[in-house]
Amino acid sequence: MEEVPVQVAVGLQQVSDTGDGHSAFIEAKDSKSLSIASRNSGGEKSHSFTFDVVFDPDSEQERVYLELVRPLICKARTGYNTSLVVSGTHTGSKARLLLGDELQTGIMHKLLKDLFEDLELNEEQKTLATVSHIQLHTDGSALDLLNPHDRTMRCVQHPVLGLVVEELSEFVVGSCEEAWSLYRQGREAERLAGDLADRCSSLFTVTLEQREVSAGVSVCRSSVRVYELPGSAGNGVSPLKRAVDEAKIHTEPGLGCTDALLSQALGGNRCSVLISFLHLPESWPGEAALALSLARSAALLTNQVRQNRWDPPELTQKLRLHIRQAREQLGSGKDVSQQEAEHLAQLVHELQVVKKQRWEKKRFQSQHCRAERKQHLIAKGFLELALKLTCSEQQRVQLAEELRQTQQQIREVKERLKNEVGAYLKAEHGDESELEVIIGNIQQLQTRLKQSESNLKGLRHKQDQLHSATRAGYEGSPSAESEIDLLYATGLEKRKCLEEENMALIERELSKMDEHRAEKVKLIQRDRETERDLCKYTQNTSCLFPLVKLLLGWNPDHSLWTMLTIPRYYSKRDRSLAANSNTVILAFDVVSYRGFQTSQSASLDSKCL
Repeated sequence: MEEVPVQVAVGLQQVSDTGDGHSAFIEAKDSKSLSIASRNSGGEKSHSFTFDVVFDPDSEQERVYLELVRPLICKARTGYNTSLVVSGTHTGSKARLLLGDELQTGIMHKLLKDLFEDLELNEEQKTLATVSHIQLHTDGSALDLLNPHDRTMRCVQHPVLGLVVEELSEFVVGSCEEAWSLYRQGREAERLAGDLADRCSSLFTVTLEQREVSAGVSVCRSSVRVYELPGSAGNGVSPLKRAVDEAKIHTEPGLGCTDALLSQALGGNRCSVLISFLHLPESWPGEAALALSLARSAALLTNQVRQNRWDPPELTQKLRLHIRQAREQLGSGKDVSQQEAEHLAQLVHELQVVKKQRWEKKRFQSQHCRAERKQHLIAKGFLELALKLTCSEQQRVQLAEELRQTQQQIREVKERLKNEVGAYLKAEHGDESELEVIIGNIQQLQTRLKQSESNLKGLRHKQDQLHSATRAGYEGSPSAESEIDLLYATGLEKRKCLEEENMALIERELSKMDEHRAEKVKLIQRDRETERDLCKYTQNTSCLFPLVKLLLGWNPDHSLWTMLTIPRYYSKRDRSLAANSNTVILAFDVVSYRGFQTSQSASLDSKCL
């Protein structure tokens, strides 16, 4: 564990004279401090504040990114959770910071690009990246922006994974362009809140899980969260104040997602950065001074952070062991308290959460979410966004898959080239024919490497073109396609899915019928074999009946004599035991008129015989 302070940057917007006898202005003393002053008939009042960075939003966003945001990426790559909180009173300034404009590239695209480039350069680890986008409402509820379903989302605290949002759709991504496209689509879907959108916060999350290729199954887990708080003065300060207050008291998550997620914006096990945009209000004392005081309170926060690493199989085995012990305790017949029952339910829930973290499960769930999100968007009235998804998402995903395969080929060629160079160095003074073969292999690998790198460069160029088209608003979708055509295509796709599901159901039922029929055939064959054995052994052991009758005594009413008695096969071990103990074992099966009922054994000492 280590202590990490919350870093704060403030972006200033100069405001001229208010025109009502009051003049006010904000002055940046240097790159880390500023003063806010107002002048009226009663004189001049001034306050000073110090932060990590004080910048001009119109020209110094790059400095903010390099000094505060870029280090968050390095932390996330090494297994630390990070948060970027963008708040303030200027909606336009926040949009330019996150999305960029014609003069500056937004920090969101820079963040995603640098994050995925760093991951691609690390050839010693396998990585699974997922993204989610959620809208937080003032009443504590939330909306899944990437898959706007109607299921209730709930925040739960897991002892290993931390805060988990149940029913939140996570999409597996393999490149910066995929993550950037989903972020843009989530921002477009924010309009689902209608008039309340200006009072809602949003949270975009990138979750990373990294696994060493040469090591075991230990996973390094981290997340990058980007909070965007509302833009107006009253609405912009309120969520930030809640985040600061709840970070101080370490609020436990409940049923509401808003309070639980805001409590970890600037607190918890996270390295956090706050970027606040301000402009001078029309009166003094005003909201700018209050916002600066709140930003200063955030700068005084300190979080206890640690690297997040866990072993899924080990944790699963441990939870199953605890569940088995708890069930044995509950089934022992003793009085069970409500606390013990709740503890068992909690263990079962934790195990379910852990099982959902499997990479195969996440990939499958991501495909399911992609399939149903189009229908949800159409149901919510977002035909245009659904049309963009239909036309461009497949192209983007296909391009990302080609890029991933090319990068994998480059890594494999580099590894083979490294081995061949090592073999050449070892055989440098050996046989010339062997050296010629190794040199030929090296030359071929170098040629393949150049070709793969050329292909990689071409794919990256296509990604840049696709990104430029996305920023310009051209997704390559046919504008002539009408809403009726889209609904018709969606209906056909839904019908196709239903047909596939029905066919799968029919195949499962037919398979069950085949299994049942095969089981009945086995039973019939076993009964026939039993009948043959009965006939065979009845003929061979008829001489034992008088002996058994003598031993047990003749009683016509005894249930034994209403059945047929036959001996069974002895194993070698049974025969040896019988010989060593000087006993004769009469093992027989008791068969009723309806079939086999039970089996009994009788032994008689040889001396008695």
